[in-house]
Amino acid sequence: MRFPSSVQIPLLLLLVCALSCRAFPVEKNTGVAGEPTGAFTSGLNGVPQDGFPNYQERLMLTWVNRGRADPNNVALGTAAACSTSYPAAKPLMLDHAGNRAARFHCNNLQKTNSGFSHNSYCTIMTDVDATDCDGSDACACVAGTQAFGCGTMTATGTDPFTRAHYFGFTAAGASMAVNANGRTMVEAGITECASGLTDRSIFVAPNVDSLGTGWAGANSCFGSCEYLLTATTNVTTAVLPSAIHQPETSTTATTFSFHANYYDPGGAPSRMEVVIDGACTPMTLELGTATNATYKASAPLSAACHQYWILSVDSAGARHAYPEAGAWGVGTCTAWSATATPALCEGGSSSGSSSSSSADASSASASAAATSSGGRTSSAPDSTSAASASSWSSSSAAGGSSASPAADSGSASTGAVSASNPDETAGPNARGCSAADAADGGMPGILSGAVALLWLCCRRRQG
Repeated sequence: MRFPSSVQIPLLLLLVCALSCRAFPVEKNTGVAGEPTGAFTSGLNGVPQDGFPNYQERLMLTWVNRGRADPNNVALGTAAACSTSYPAAKPLMLDHAGNRAARFHCNNLQKTNSGFSHNSYCTIMTDVDATDCDGSDACACVAGTQAFGCGTMTATGTDPFTRAHYFGFTAAGASMAVNANGRTMVEAGITECASGLTDRSIFVAPNVDSLGTGWAGANSCFGSCEYLLTATTNVTTAVLPSAIHQPETSTTATTFSFHANYYDPGGAPSRMEVVIDGACTPMTLELGTATNATYKASAPLSAACHQYWILSVDSAGARHAYPEAGAWGVGTCTAWSATATPALCEGGSSSGSSSSSSADASSASASAAATSSGGRTSSAPDSTSAASASSWSSSSAAGGSSASPAADSGSASTGAVSASNPDETAGPNARGCSAADAADGGMPGILSGAVALLWLCCRRRQG
């Protein structure tokens, strides 16, 4: 049967919609206890994916980017007087595969009661990513290879670069600490005085663009594990790569600080605010330059669950939000929420539409436009001292590891390793409608019925 030409195009559009909705189902995530939950929204910067990142992992990201913006600032803790000088470097974007790889190592050490080492204390199975292994011996280790223990840098199992490859992440460098937190781990490494391959050199390396961060709690060998992997994935750097609040939580009325990384080669933002329960608080430049900086604000909050997100207008007048959808919690709560309170300084309009370009931003913009943007999270205290451990180590990808004394007593126990000539890996794959499908709510008059169905199909897939 042949349809008239006036019917063929609407039918074709409906067929495309039906096929696309089947081909690209939206994944939902139930999360992990104590970690972010919400819809799996690949490509939306700052929005958690299947329980990644947790608070300490976001804190590491923001604090590394803070140091990269102004790496020689002794007064603000991005260098010591004896530190090797480095030029500023653009901020890093959190990579989901790298996040999984880094946390897996900490989880594996924690669950097997193992110590401080870049290498695993067993030979790691190659399918740990596919099986969603939580780091336990049963799913992580090849039988008969286990050598668990609290020895420092004594593990001879799988090296960090091979292990990261199992998660699809081609790491260029790795840094580790124990008995710290996301902030003190970075501060201990970035202020070291040694030259050559160091945590500091890995944190501020100019030839990387992506970061994987991992954190796990205590075992019988250490109080906490902090792990960090860098890579080059050719991801686009967002105008608002990351943001965090401190302290993590409080059950009493507390003044919280908020830090946000900003990057725009075109110039300084015309607007930079943290939106807390809809109220806009201006942020001021803490360190860095007009094009690469960290902004800060403080606000007293009652002992209750609040939410916040970052609002910015760049030098060209484009509007950005972090996270690109939803809001992070602050106060007595820490979880990310899919719904954010609109900014009163914007007339109470929805905050979800963001112009920032993260990986796959074009396909993510439809979801961002349909959801109000902001943030929910938790953090460590704004003024914290480094952890009590004092051993440091560095190693190369080819040559194992060697321990050397800490630059200062009282620093977190940390170590760095580096890979030479890292391969490039693809950035995260966006799912869902493209911006052309659903970013605009307006419906053209011609063929409005068919196009409306196509639009609704795409919108439903994003919900």
